[in-house]
Amino acid sequence: MLTTSGSTVIGVPIQAVFDTIADVRNEPRWLPGASNVRLTSGEPVGAGSTFIGHYARAGTVHLRIAHYERPAHLTLAGEAKTLNFTDDIELSDDGGATSLTATMTTVPKGAFRLMAPLMARIIDREFQANWNNLKAMLEGDHPA
Repeated sequence: MLTTSGSTVIGVPIQAVFDTIADVRNEPRWLPGASNVRLTSGEPVGAGSTFIGHYARAGTVHLRIAHYERPAHLTLAGEAKTLNFTDDIELSDDGGATSLTATMTTVPKGAFRLMAPLMARIIDREFQANWNNLKAMLEGDHPA
């Protein structure tokens, strides 16, 4: 099992940040390697919503919103051929901006368990970069 964390402050109101992250179909806008993400359950997006998408390093990933407490807490659970993960995201209002803290737990499967030490370094580096990308995208969408 691998655990990594990341954080940032986004100059956008908390509801907008939460809604962007919760609707996983937005990931191709800010998460490098994410594509063809679609909702596989009914609207509206909320607790239990499911998605499927393609991710450069993981292939096809099935995602589910495991915890949905708008606008402060969201947990995404993902399953792919090579790994399972949970991404636990906490948001708080920071004077009109949003503080984001996220922790991801990854469980490699099969032969990928042998590559866990290498995967840990890649995941650590990319996890923080992903939140920086979200910040840049949202702040570009919501100019001050």
